[in-house]
Amino acid sequence: MPASGVNKVSKSANSIWGTWVETMLQTGIAGLMYGTLAELAADLNHGANTSAAVYNDATPANNGLYQKVGASGAGSWTRVGDLPIAIVPLTVTGGTANAIVATAPETPQMPGRKLFVLTPTANNSGATTLAYNGQSALPIKSAFGDPLIGGELLNGSPIVMLGASDHFTLLLSTNVDADGILAAAVAARDDAAASAAAAASAASVLGNQVHQYDTRAAAIAATVPAGVNFIRTLAYDSSFTENSGALFKRVAAGTPFTDTWPLTGTIVGGTTAAPDGTYYFGLLSGSATGSGLCATITVAGGTITAVDHSTQPGNAYKVGDVITIGSIVAADLVTAYSVTGFSYTIATISSPLASFVNTHDSSRWQYLESKGCPHVNEFGANANWISTDTGTTNNFAAFQAALFYAACNLTGTAEGGGGYQGHFVKAGRGSYMIRHPSNLVSLIIPNGVTLEGVGGTMIKIHDSWYPATHCICLGNPNAHFANFRCGMRHLGVAFTRGISVAVGTYMVYGNNNQDGGGLDEVFLYTGQFGGIKYEKGYGGASTVKFHNLNFSCEGVNPAFECNVGTTLVDCRTWSVNAPSSGTNTTSAGIVLSGTGGIYSFEGIHLEGFNDCGFTVDLRSGNNPNVAFKGITGGLSIDWLFIIQGTSQSGSFSFERCIKNNGAATGLINNGLGSSRTDDIRAGDGVFTI
Repeated sequence: MPASGVNKVSKSANSIWGTWVETMLQTGIAGLMYGTLAELAADLNHGANTSAAVYNDATPANNGLYQKVGASGAGSWTRVGDLPIAIVPLTVTGGTANAIVATAPETPQMPGRKLFVLTPTANNSGATTLAYNGQSALPIKSAFGDPLIGGELLNGSPIVMLGASDHFTLLLSTNVDADGILAAAVAARDDAAASAAAAASAASVLGNQVHQYDTRAAAIAATVPAGVNFIRTLAYDSSFTENSGALFKRVAAGTPFTDTWPLTGTIVGGTTAAPDGTYYFGLLSGSATGSGLCATITVAGGTITAVDHSTQPGNAYKVGDVITIGSIVAADLVTAYSVTGFSYTIATISSPLASFVNTHDSSRWQYLESKGCPHVNEFGANANWISTDTGTTNNFAAFQAALFYAACNLTGTAEGGGGYQGHFVKAGRGSYMIRHPSNLVSLIIPNGVTLEGVGGTMIKIHDSWYPATHCICLGNPNAHFANFRCGMRHLGVAFTRGISVAVGTYMVYGNNNQDGGGLDEVFLYTGQFGGIKYEKGYGGASTVKFHNLNFSCEGVNPAFECNVGTTLVDCRTWSVNAPSSGTNTTSAGIVLSGTGGIYSFEGIHLEGFNDCGFTVDLRSGNNPNVAFKGITGGLSIDWLFIIQGTSQSGSFSFERCIKNNGAATGLINNGLGSSRTDDIRAGDGVFTI
């Protein structure tokens, strides 16, 4: 405006100026205001951090808030922000209806905090841009974020826009673009439909997150979308036992489950020159899906009359599978007899305890390991025994199902040919009660499988367990051939004291365990069962180990009994005890007999037995040999060792063996010669018999 003379101020300019002054007053920075940047720069007589405003510079970018840098009389002014005005008026100065050029009193550094008011000078006909104060042209978008299509900007009709660094958003205009809004809504609908279709097609991916069920029963009854190939359960059943949730994979109709096995079958034909009797290690083949079935075969009158595969039933067979065998082997595992015209048709299959068939659409869901190895809780086991068998879950079936599943070898190839065999089966913390389904059935730990606890795992044998049946068998007891690496570790087994059992019946039994199998870190509270019996050693010379064991025995059966041919038996770090009160009829803690075996006993403590710690009757035949090292006796033991006079001389060595019982008669009762009463200490070297 002129520096002097009469000047008529427009109402609109006066309104803008008044709004600006009010804003300055409200923000508290009205003390220093300059019309131009040059005026501000010329006034340095202010201390550091003094605030000021430039509001009417011909260069819009110069208008804004400033802060003094430096002491009074020196330094400079630095722009620190935009003018505190919410609305920036724009004036069209050129361009076209669809490419507007305008000016504004300032060029905000943060346009997203401003509203921009523009009065168009022409009607737009399509997508429109705006450039102001020499800035780059930015698109004007509708309130829905879409480009303008024409008709939104009318000549002379003001519009309000929200600023941004890369576009303007039209908030208010005189003309409402109904067609544009409809087009945007239709596009949004189509996008939503496309997204829904994509989500449905990707359901197999979403299923890992969404298709999760509380229990196995809920998964069995659920409506599972066709595109889902994996589902997960959080628990086995409504008891919500920890570690019982599992992972399952959809498999094709008719696919057999790997956690099922044959129960019965039908014999057709089967003539043989074999004498009447029982034949072992009968490996039947011919199934397209199943493998591993090993049967005991009965022959009568030159015909196969029975096939028993209950102790090694294999995996993944189907009803209707026809399997055969061309020869059978006698008990000596050498003499073989050919079989002609024989077939065995699978009639019934066990019901899976982990895998399942969905009742809604009959889809089949195969159990998959998700914990690194199968866990008995995933098959329905529940460690809920507390002080009494009554009302407690019988976990026999769950344990056996998990153990048989772990023995699966679907390659059909032996390990020496690149196949595989066996697994670990986990059991959790707590006490699991087991009760056999019939009197002659033991829990079987199959070839290659180790049952592993977590240190706080206990297997409670039901009080009504048949008194003449072993509780747990390492390997298939009817195979009459080697079973490798089957065993137990990091758990306990217990049976109630005072309940009578038969002589020769044991808590753990094996006759063919080899190559790394055995027990480690196991506590056996046997009651009147014996602890461990290992005999025969079917399969020939090999190794078996029994490490870090604790026995508590009270009946006539010993803690450990062994009678093998050429097996190397490694026994170390045992505590073998009989009770000091109540029933205690045990005469010997450890019994060795037979005509063979290479034994190593080291770090063994025994006490509480009424007669002796070891009784040994190893006769000539397979050159038996026993090394005793670091053996100690204790309470009640009269002789720590009794060597029977029928034993093979030169088969026994002793190092660091101590009676630890002042009332004991002596250390070694030697039936082969002179007995020894005094201890064998470290400086005494090796004593041999």
